[in-house]
Amino acid sequence: MTKLITGWKVDDVIDWRGPYGVDECERIQKVSFKWNGWSHLEWLSVSRCAAFEKLILVAGGTGIAPFIRIVEDILIHDKDVIVRLVYCVPTVEQAIYREKMARWGQHWNVKIVLYVSKEGEHAEELPHLLKWKNNRLDEAGFSEEFNFFKSSSLEKIGIAVCGQATLEKDVMNWAKKIGVPGDNIIRFPP
Repeated sequence: MTKLITGWKVDDVIDWRGPYGVDECERIQKVSFKWNGWSHLEWLSVSRCAAFEKLILVAGGTGIAPFIRIVEDILIHDKDVIVRLVYCVPTVEQAIYREKMARWGQHWNVKIVLYVSKEGEHAEELPHLLKWKNNRLDEAGFSEEFNFFKSSSLEKIGIAVCGQATLEKDVMNWAKKIGVPGDNIIRFPP
């Protein structure tokens, strides 16, 4: 990483992720800046996500980080947003924030589904409020998760995704194929 950074030149375009977490976000909100044309409030996208009636959050691995702020904001401010968090990890051990997600699952408006891609993983290690599937998220799985909201107008459903580029691309394509408006699909970082 250091060798990469030392090679940066003025006017280089650099993909950047973070900062994530409540403390970092609160500090950033006190500072005004633009990043790739986005203001700090747009970049954080917390208020944008909470504006939907129903929200599907798809996270891959550490891509769960920006969704912590979003879910906690929805719960702390008692917003009437129904959240379905789809968390994709290779193994159960790599699912971070399991206890936090179990606490979220106690709320009426938050449901969590883990997609564990490696064979032979066992659910005994997961809190009882977390549903899990022993396969990689694919189009059929995404459609199944989306179908929990199918009775709602597509304009009232938001899809947010953060993870590896292939996961992000797949989720964006699947959402568009279902008919979710492009403005309702949020990629982190934007």
